[in-house]
Amino acid sequence: MSRLTRLVRPHLRTLALWALIAAMAVGSMAVLTALGGSGPRSRIDLPWWALAVAFAVTERCIVHVHFRRSSHALTLGELPLLVALAFDAPLKVALAWTIALVVVLAPTRPIPVRLAYNLANVWLATAVVAAALHLLPTTGAALCAAATAGVLAASAITALVLSLAMALSGEHMGLRRIRVMLAMGVLVSATNASLALAAVTVLEADPWAGLLLLAPTAAIYVAYRAYTKQRRQHLELEFLYDAGRTLVRADDSAAGLAGVLAMALETFRAEIAEVCLLPSQDGGEGHRITVGPERHVEVLQPVAPEVAAALRALVADDPGTQVLGPDDLDGPLGARLAGAGVQETMIAPLPGERGMILGTMMVANRGGATGFGADDHRLLATLAAHTGSTLGQDQLERRVVELHETKEQLYHQAFHDPLTGLANRLLFNDRVGHALARRNGNVIVMYIDLDDFKPVNDTYGHEAGDVLLCAVGERLRDTLRPADTPARLGGDEFAVLLTDVAARDVPTVADRIMRSFAKPVELADATTRIAASMGIAMADAGSMPADELLRNADAAMYVAKRGGKRGYAISEQEAPAVAA
Repeated sequence: MSRLTRLVRPHLRTLALWALIAAMAVGSMAVLTALGGSGPRSRIDLPWWALAVAFAVTERCIVHVHFRRSSHALTLGELPLLVALAFDAPLKVALAWTIALVVVLAPTRPIPVRLAYNLANVWLATAVVAAALHLLPTTGAALCAAATAGVLAASAITALVLSLAMALSGEHMGLRRIRVMLAMGVLVSATNASLALAAVTVLEADPWAGLLLLAPTAAIYVAYRAYTKQRRQHLELEFLYDAGRTLVRADDSAAGLAGVLAMALETFRAEIAEVCLLPSQDGGEGHRITVGPERHVEVLQPVAPEVAAALRALVADDPGTQVLGPDDLDGPLGARLAGAGVQETMIAPLPGERGMILGTMMVANRGGATGFGADDHRLLATLAAHTGSTLGQDQLERRVVELHETKEQLYHQAFHDPLTGLANRLLFNDRVGHALARRNGNVIVMYIDLDDFKPVNDTYGHEAGDVLLCAVGERLRDTLRPADTPARLGGDEFAVLLTDVAARDVPTVADRIMRSFAKPVELADATTRIAASMGIAMADAGSMPADELLRNADAAMYVAKRGGKRGYAISEQEAPAVAA
């Protein structure tokens, strides 16, 4: 990819996202304007400032759930929304929510496109729920049905719009993750709608009795927080463990750094990850390793002395994690960030012994509509601290020379799984795209998800789980042709790329893989077998984009899982078939 393409593509994505935001805003405001005179439906008149306070509280109590490189926000916003729309006109409710959102987000200095997206999303949710209440009967039991239908529709529509916004930003979510996000959003929205309807009923009978609903509302929020906090901590610990293991096990420290950066792109849902190794105080040259955007890798690029000095001064003034954009910096560092297409970046120092600064670690351009949060700041600081302490000043200085001799290994580490040695998600997706871009031939993608892998980790420990994952990688390599591409996508998910295999022979390949898995695996204290569910998708070269073929394989794998596991499902454009 040319440098011009890398610089222009983020701007094109931003323009596409602005177009989506404009469409959301115009459409939503048209609906709200048309419904502006409807309501209130009750003698209760809620002041706009009370509505704004209620919305502000829910905006401050957002719970973020992450799905790899995407995220979804769970809020209690349906509570004040439904209550407000039951008593006030939609335009007044939208205005109160807008004021609350601006007040809450203003101190965080949000990027304009993200602020605009959040505002358009607020108007969209208000318009959908208000339309449901206006078009459907809203008396007695029918009010419950109309309100619930409106909230569920708003949840589904905003989730789908979020998926589209992520796609326009360069984030691609599989159908499986979209289904999970939709299911979670609908579940939370249904719960919030029930509470809101109870609040409407209570407020109409006795406004002061609404205080009784504060306790169950707070309990639901605490439950959301507790679940997501525990899940995030678990994922963060796994990431830090894998990153540390990659650094320790790598034959070369620089190769380990490239591997950690590739993992950081996935964890932080970012577009660019970079480590700058600063020169020592005695002089020398700084170097940087950059992974992204997309599959671009820059190895052993020198860091200009003025940029290195600016970085050293930046982290010396504030040793914590900092969130910056090109407009926040002057001079050569700001120019360098702007030239690299950086819109928002987190930077943390790599600390050495006795307070020395070895370099900096950066992740930039968060995908989707949300920016880097406090949890991301803490995680990057922890990762940078672990990286600095693992490598050490002397080891880094020795490895700078070796960097010039290990370019091939750096590329390999950036695009291969450090545990199994198989291709990682970045390389696999790239090869699928190249295979489909050919003029002739066909392409087959197999998604493999291990069945009941978690009990192995829980019963025998992570080392036994690693042995099992390595066994899967070895058996895939032994079963496939040299021209085929086996990959580990992450966790217990694997994939296989086949080219130019007749459709009638694909089940034979799938059966051969399944038979290889059936052989016993010797763990430290036990013997077990590998069980897996497989989804298969096929396409002729040039017939569809890579992401569509990958989605088809993901959907087929989901069918195999739901069909009882330990089998495979084949998704074909003309004749779908399922085999057990």
